[in-house]
Order: sequence, then C-alpha cells, then structure tokens
Amino acid sequence: MFTLSTAINHKRPKLLWSILLVMVVLLSGCETLVKTTLLNAKSYPNNLSNTQNMMKEFDVQVREHCDPKFGCYEYLFAPSKSASKKFDMNIEAQFTRTPHTSSLQLKRADIVPFTGSVVIVHGFRASKEWMLVSAAYFQFLGFDVYLLDLLGHGNSTAAKGFGVSDSQYVQNFISQKLNTTLPIIAVGNSMGGLVAATLGKNKVVDAVVLQAPMTQFDDSLLGYFKDTKPWYDFLLSDAHKSKGANAALRAAGLSVEQTNTLPVISASEIPYLIFASNTDSVSPYLKFAPLKSSQINVLEINNREHAYMSMIGEQEHSHIVDWLNKTVFLKHEQ
Repeated sequence: MFTLSTAINHKRPKLLWSILLVMVVLLSGCETLVKTTLLNAKSYPNNLSNTQNMMKEFDVQVREHCDPKFGCYEYLFAPSKSASKKFDMNIEAQFTRTPHTSSLQLKRADIVPFTGSVVIVHGFRASKEWMLVSAAYFQFLGFDVYLLDLLGHGNSTAAKGFGVSDSQYVQNFISQKLNTTLPIIAVGNSMGGLVAATLGKNKVVDAVVLQAPMTQFDDSLLGYFKDTKPWYDFLLSDAHKSKGANAALRAAGLSVEQTNTLPVISASEIPYLIFASNTDSVSPYLKFAPLKSSQINVLEINNREHAYMSMIGEQEHSHIVDWLNKTVFLKHEQ
C-alpha cells in the first residue's frame, strides 16, 4: 500500500513583497507583468521524499533520449506491473485552500492486464514527477508508462511551447522510442491535454485520455485566477490577464488560436475519454459536453477543483477500464 500526503504552502506573502509587486505593476504595466510571469514561470516544486519513495516502490527509471531537433532530455519510464497482485493507493493532497483525498484499491483477479504503452503529459507549471501516481495506476493495468516534461518545465531547459510546440517533441519521442505495433494511449492533464489531443488528431496514438484539458490558453488562465483567487488578483483586470497571455504566446511565436484544444478534439477520428468537473473554471465540463459523440466520451466529475483532476479514483478507474475494453482493445483486435 502506498499512502501519499503532500501540500503546497499558501501563506500570505510578507508586506514588503506585496508593496514591491504593486510597484512593479505600476511601473511596468499589467500586461507586461503577466507576459513575463508566464514566460518565466517555474514548475511547482515536488516533494522530494514522496517522489523518491514512489520511484523506488514502482521501479520508475530516469532515462535520457536525444532528439536531433529538440536535443537530449530526461524522461521517466515506469515498466508494466502486470504481475502485481494488488494496487492500493491513498492520497491526501492540498494544492489549494481546499484539501482533497482519493483512494483506489484494485485486485489482479478483477483485471485482465492490458498491453501497450501510455504516454503521460502534465499541465502548466507541473512536471513529469507530478504524474507519478497516474503512472503507477496505468502500470498496474499492464502498460509500460512514459512521462515527459512539457518544454520549459521540470528539467527541460527549452523555451515554453504552451502545449503547441510540445506536440511535435512528444510525437518524435513516440515514433523513435515506442513499439507502435501495440496500442499507445496518450494521457494529458490540463495544458498537457492539448499535447495529447494533437497526438490523437495526428493519429500518432490509438486513443486519448484527457484530464481537465485546457480549453484555450487565455480562457483557461482566467479560470485559473477565478479558481485559485490569488491575493494579487485585485490588481489585474480580466482584460490585462488576457492581453498578457496573448503577449506571452506571441513572444513564443504562437497564436492564441493554436492553444485551443476544443477544435483539435473535434477534428480527431480516434477514441477519446475526457474527464471534466462541473466546478472547474479552468476546464469546465460544459465546454466539453457538446463534443460528445460515438468516438468522444465526456464524463462529468462533480465538485472537484482543477488542481486535483489528475487523480484517479474508483469512479475514473471503472470508466477507464470499460472504455479501454469497448473501444481501444476491441478495435485493436479486429
């Protein structure tokens, strides 16, 4: 059994820092502040002790891959645990002011192992290490699991790709490293959802699981401010935030339209399983519900904040296994 307890400190900043930030806003302009903040944002630090414990328990390996275009970088490999008899995960997390708990207990006797690969891509300001819990789950299902950093996140020293440039880098990785004769599933959380969706549209993978995928970057950013309610939110209007987001994208050589995940999903022809919460302002369920079709399954998660949407509990598990059996592997056997 693995029990994970983690938190991010949300203490109010000191008065001096508050005054300095106000001065920066007044001197440099709100749009510039948002742009600079987004382009230079670092990944949230992960709990080193938790990370080391999980990597040891689940035999996760740090590997390196060198790409002619994107250079050399680290990724994590979590080999299949199809021989494991049980999976028991309990999580107590507090990434926002509201804590969240999740638990999942599985027995091998109840699950026939799957085969193939799962590629997991995290969200904005996270890193591959933040998705280790999800990797452990797919390991138990029988998959070999690969975790990659978004560009400019974690150990990546590249410029941020905001989910757009990242798609080519992950696509290259899949074509160069994975066994494409077996099913490949892309799993994307938040901004990583755009990457996973693009892989699906390009038919690089056989199916896609999206956990609260980003809608369009500027819209999702406004939702982030609404959900997290940072203390400095009163300084920035929605117009300033949106303009700052667009400025950051232009600086990265991108347009805001390129960050819109919704039309990418609509244009895809492979199976999708999308989890979205009715109380998530970053990736609201109502934005994805109209996409439902024979190929796109959209499931509503009730009363869960965006920060916790990557967690897989009993509800998500039952839908994932049923979906895999009825779509991905049924199609692959035909």
